[in-house]
Amino acid sequence: MERKKPSFKRRQGRVQGGWNEGALANQTRNNNSNSQARSNPIAQRTQAVIKPRSNPIVRRTQPEAKRLRDGLVLLPRFLSIENQLFLVNAINKTGHENFFVPSNSDNKSSSKPSLHKLNMGTRGRLIGPIDSFPSKFKELCISCLKAAQSCDPTLPSMTPTTLLVNMYQANATFKWHQDSEHPSRTHNGRGRPIISFSVGLNADFGIKTHYDSHTHETIKLTSGDVLIFGGHSRMLVTL
Repeated sequence: MERKKPSFKRRQGRVQGGWNEGALANQTRNNNSNSQARSNPIAQRTQAVIKPRSNPIVRRTQPEAKRLRDGLVLLPRFLSIENQLFLVNAINKTGHENFFVPSNSDNKSSSKPSLHKLNMGTRGRLIGPIDSFPSKFKELCISCLKAAQSCDPTLPSMTPTTLLVNMYQANATFKWHQDSEHPSRTHNGRGRPIISFSVGLNADFGIKTHYDSHTHETIKLTSGDVLIFGGHSRMLVTL
C-alpha cells in the first residue's frame, strides 16, 4: 500500500491507493466471503472479490480524523466495506491485467507458454487520468479531503486529475521517495494533497522529513483507512 511517484507534470492533484492479495480479509469476518470465479487466469491471481451479505451491515462508530502534523491527516476506516468493494471491482473491471507482464517476454524464441509476473517486481502498478475511471473515484477523493480539512484547515483544496493504483504481494518492499510537485507550491505550503486509499491487508507507511533523516515515523494502515498529505507535508519522504 505504499506509493510511487508518477511522471505527470503540473497535475492538479492525485488520488492513489493499493490493495494486497486477500483484500478486505480483516473487515469482512462478519460477511459471506464468497469469491467470484474469474475466467481470466490473470484475474484469478490478483484479487478475491468478497460479496457482502444481503442483511444490513451493523456499522461501528467511525473513528475521528487524526491530524498527525500540519498537512498530514489520517481518516481511520473512513471507507465503508461497500466503498472498498467498489474500488476493487472497479479496478478489476477497468483492466487489472495491466498489473502483469509475461515473465518470459525477454525470451521471444521460447516455445514455453507465457507465465506472468507483476509489472514492477513485487507490486503491480496502474496509472492514468482519473476521468478514465468511474466518477465515484473522484467523488470519494473530494469527500475524504473535506473530512480531513475539517480537522486541519492548512490542507489546500484540489481537483484530482491522476489515479495511481498499486497492488502488492504480501512480501512487497519499497524505497524511500518523494512524490513530485511544482516547487513554487511546496515552498509556501500550498502543495496539492495526495489522497491515499488503503484496501487489503495491514501495512506500515513510513514517513520522514528529509532523505538523510536518521529516524522515521511509522503509520499503521488497515483496510478502509485514508491517508492525506499535502500543504506543509506535501514533500514528506515516504516509504
